[in-house]
Amino acid sequence: MSDLLPSSVYYRFNPHLAEVISMVETDPAKVRQLEQEAAMYYRRNEETFEEVARALTASPSLSQRAHSWAGELWTRLA
Repeated sequence: MSDLLPSSVYYRFNPHLAEVISMVETDPAKVRQLEQEAAMYYRRNEETFEEVARALTASPSLSQRAHSWAGELWTRLA
């Protein structure tokens, strides 16, 4: 995707984890480890997270609204 989209459109967050931990993990030590790794990853990438937040909360441009409208119209006609 990063090759197809402008850098201001595509963001990939891929934190390094010390080990693979299941999404249903209940061991408090492992959960703490995930929390610490997430906090460290956020600190290292805070500017990018803020950039993404600005992009997601910005009002769509005229061309973005037109593209969205055209997509909705195409879906209805198909």
